[in-house]
Amino acid sequence: MGSVEKAELLTKRVAENIRCIVAMRKLNMGDVERTAGVSQGYISRKCHGGNEKITIHMLVSFADVLGIKINDLLEKDYASEFRRVRIAELEEELRILRELEGEKIAV
Repeated sequence: MGSVEKAELLTKRVAENIRCIVAMRKLNMGDVERTAGVSQGYISRKCHGGNEKITIHMLVSFADVLGIKINDLLEKDYASEFRRVRIAELEEELRILRELEGEKIAV
């Protein structure tokens, strides 16, 4: 794999990490992008194969906006963490729905 392909994979990982952090914290992506100084939809386009580049300045801006270290954006796997959090949320919603269903039957 050449350096261009490696850079593209890293850029996509950073974009996915940003998307997952924003989702876990229940932030508005447009607000995060605006505060970081990029156009609205930038992260979505990057996650779906867009040609946008992520500069060092953007990394610093996103890390500052999200309150994390730049290394976290580059190295951590927030997608796995997001899946774990979302599964826990869905399990809790299912538990509540089952309780409500039980109350209807018991009435």
